[in-house]
Amino acid sequence: MKRIKVTSGEYVGRFIGSHYIGLLTNPAILANPAVPIADTPYCLWAQEQMAGRYSEEDALRVQAALNAAGLGSVLI
Repeated sequence: MKRIKVTSGEYVGRFIGSHYIGLLTNPAILANPAVPIADTPYCLWAQEQMAGRYSEEDALRVQAALNAAGLGSVLI
């Protein structure tokens, strides 16, 4: 399972994860919250621990959605 990190655009260095619905109490996350990616079910997280983990096949679909949104990415 791999994580996806943004390599281009305004949010270089952020990690891809799903929208989080729930109570967030971590001060680091509250100070730097997720940024939703328009027209996708994904968010850009500053914190690596909030990143999703994707199989190679799923990562290709996520990266295609990111490319369509104008964001380059890499699997780590």
